[in-house]
Amino acid sequence: GTFKKRPSIRTGHDGIALANGDFDEDGLIDLALVSASSNSLIFYRGDGTGNFHLW
Repeated sequence: GTFKKRPSIRTGHDGIALANGDFDEDGLIDLALVSASSNSLIFYRGDGTGNFHLW
């Protein structure tokens, strides 16, 4: 098999934890990031091509 280059996702937040899942139930993987500086949970919607956009 072969491996694809892993994507780099710049969030602008200092993430301390990351989870993936289909949070919006569209069949695509999304990301949830815990930010230490803003003490918040930030969601990124996956578009199915390896890209994620702020939700």
